[in-house]
Amino acid sequence: MRPTSSTSTCLIFATAVLAALALFGTRQYGWNVSALLHVDRSFGESHDVPPGVVLYKDGGYDGMLYYEVARDLPKLLSGEPVSLDSPYRFQRILLPLLVYGFSFGHVDWFPFATLALNIAAVIGSLALAFHITGKRSVHAWTIAFNPAMLVGVLYGLTEPLSMFFMILFLARWQSLGRRVDWACAVVLLVSLLARETTVFLIGLLGLWHLWKRDWKSVAFLALALTFFAGWQYVLVLRLGSLPFQSGSNITAWPFQGPIAVVRWLFEERGMRLVYRLSSIPLLVFVLGVLSALAFDWKAKRWSQDVLAFVLTGLCFVMLSMDPHMWGALTSIGRVVTPFYPAYFLYAASRDTPFLRASSYGLIVFSIIAAIGIAAVSHPYVVS
Repeated sequence: MRPTSSTSTCLIFATAVLAALALFGTRQYGWNVSALLHVDRSFGESHDVPPGVVLYKDGGYDGMLYYEVARDLPKLLSGEPVSLDSPYRFQRILLPLLVYGFSFGHVDWFPFATLALNIAAVIGSLALAFHITGKRSVHAWTIAFNPAMLVGVLYGLTEPLSMFFMILFLARWQSLGRRVDWACAVVLLVSLLARETTVFLIGLLGLWHLWKRDWKSVAFLALALTFFAGWQYVLVLRLGSLPFQSGSNITAWPFQGPIAVVRWLFEERGMRLVYRLSSIPLLVFVLGVLSALAFDWKAKRWSQDVLAFVLTGLCFVMLSMDPHMWGALTSIGRVVTPFYPAYFLYAASRDTPFLRASSYGLIVFSIIAAIGIAAVSHPYVVS
């Protein structure tokens, strides 16, 4: 689909919404963009962050670790000791690398580069979604307005970049008749270097192509995983630990997390209950998607349609996340990043009234949740 004035208007509108959301999130911090990195005071002081960075008094978030990885890139490449106390974040090297490059190594520009890159990734993903579907359907908008994208923008995280390259992969994959080639493998590798949870998508696609005896696609998927394993080995040599194993505690027995969510309704009180409740709309959405997929199972279409197969697998991955991941939207909403691209492509291919309603629900819920997250005011100081 060629860009049209209407498509351009949609992209401009989405950019304005994201920029307004980011500004809303910085308003209580003197419009300081570094507030979106969520650097906590103890981390900032122990890592000697430069002046002008907002330091939260009540705890930080992953964005501060990617910020520190970007600061440590020269040390990592030169062989000097690195200061980061969470080495596994180095496996998500893409965002820090791009932040460093687009900032020309100027640390003061890192917060602005992080925000700009994430917004650009969201808008690029939306443009690709319009291209894949050939129209501006509501399902395409779920790519821009889902918890992973919006939390990623508000917290300086890697999800937007990872999902952009997943959508780029799906565009190429669709154009090849749903097969994998060397370009697909390269794009998947880049997505892995943004966030390792792309492995869920690769694993399910690998199972499908194995079942269909498409050995060439399987080989290219394995190639992406091999190069990612090589990066893990480099980090083991450099940092002395295997980064990938740090994420091994995010899964549990199927439905253990959702059951815990229901139990918390009766056990938690006050603001902690509100915190726990944030993940319930997403749980309802996932269960709704499973109910839509049930019609494919009944008609045995899932055995002919790779999208139904992959999305079913990703739904069960979501429902197999550990209870601590289901404890808040900022965790469960972004951990299984391939879920949203797979849902978009599946929903666009079916486009039933139920799936259209589900897409509208996801968009509305995500925006409301993002506004709520951005509205929270944290006590802070400025370094």
